[in-house]
Amino acid sequence: MTVSLVEILGLDLLSKVGSKISELEAENAELRDQLRWRKWPHEKPTETGCHMVRLPGKCFTMTGYWNCFEEWDLKYEWFYWMPQIPLPGGE
Repeated sequence: MTVSLVEILGLDLLSKVGSKISELEAENAELRDQLRWRKWPHEKPTETGCHMVRLPGKCFTMTGYWNCFEEWDLKYEWFYWMPQIPLPGGE
């Protein structure tokens, strides 16, 4: 006699596991989107804060307003930026 996983664990539990997997996949997609380089001026930051900036030949962290981004826009053909996500625990 063969017993299926559904019979052992129950359909309700498998449904909950499937929902949790979908929830975690959606959360991972959101986190991946937060941790990607954005090309200026195609995507501009919506808020001030701490960001990683990548200019041709340079990469650094910048905190503050975006006035210098407008100036860089005139000087460089392209550059990239990425929001720096706060560390867990607010550190």
